[in-house]
Amino acid sequence: MLEPAKLNVESVHGRPRARPIVVALILATLLTLIGAEGYHLIEGWAWLDCFYMVVITLSTVGFGEVHEMSAMGRLWTILILISGVTLVGYTAARAIEFLTEGSFHGYRRTRKMQKQIDSMQDHFIVCGWGRVGRQVTEDLSRSNHSIVVIEREDPELTLAGTGIPFVHGNAEHESVLSLAGIERARVLVSCVDSDTQNVFITLTARQMNPGLRIIARASDPDAARKLQLVGAERVVSPYLASGRRMSHLALRPRAVDFFDTLSDPLEDIGVEMHEVTIEPDSPVAGRSLKDIDLRRNTGVIVVALRQSGRIQLNPDPDAVIAAGSSLLALGTGKQCGALEDFLKGASH
Repeated sequence: MLEPAKLNVESVHGRPRARPIVVALILATLLTLIGAEGYHLIEGWAWLDCFYMVVITLSTVGFGEVHEMSAMGRLWTILILISGVTLVGYTAARAIEFLTEGSFHGYRRTRKMQKQIDSMQDHFIVCGWGRVGRQVTEDLSRSNHSIVVIEREDPELTLAGTGIPFVHGNAEHESVLSLAGIERARVLVSCVDSDTQNVFITLTARQMNPGLRIIARASDPDAARKLQLVGAERVVSPYLASGRRMSHLALRPRAVDFFDTLSDPLEDIGVEMHEVTIEPDSPVAGRSLKDIDLRRNTGVIVVALRQSGRIQLNPDPDAVIAAGSSLLALGTGKQCGALEDFLKGASH
């Protein structure tokens, strides 16, 4: 299990504490411009001489005055000097804080992790790192899928040490979803603990990626209907799901154990249930199960075939596989990988 108590790292998209330094640089630029403008109005100097005077005053190098200066000009110089010394002290304090508190290192890790996210394709996005989101991420990680987590609260306290790329922000916002690579993602799982937020996340994600598969969490039946209306392909209620599971355990405990075994790639058994979708350009589209003989070519056992909205358990060998249909197969990880490869380039 992923232990949040052990996690301690800088947030990826919560900006490190470089902002005060940026503010100081902006203030220094404004002070230079205002100072030059003052010399130009008071003394009537050329702009180059004005900027030169401001720079040597702020840097306290002591080169002397550019031209003979009036009393008002000297007062203006004193004002610039006092402002400059204050600004330099502020900037130095913020720079030391930035370096000593690890923000600089965190900023470098931020950029490195963002590059990792930018290189992902067909990945999974999990919105919310609560108890549900943590379990979803753990299961996806065991299946070797690429994952990005979006967490609104401070991810330093929850996600560090997991090795999972994450974005710190509100998943309702397009900019945050874009940082997570929503345009290139395959699946989005919205499992924050607010039905309203899940609706907005689903709506935004659907608009940004119409082909995205979206699975959302809902506590209220009304919210479940709204989630389906705005684009969720599947809606899961943790309370309803847990209640059904408990009733199944009470009535059919052995059957539940059997299906749990098939749904998880347990090392002691070495098999898993694998689902594949037949793409339109797949060489097996339009051919029968008997013709492609998946048992012989890949080693998997076809358990079910879903097409035209119907599920056929233990499908007939003469059943023709149409593009867009799904196969549910049982096999080892190696056999399931062979199935994926075979469906992309069948030789028979």
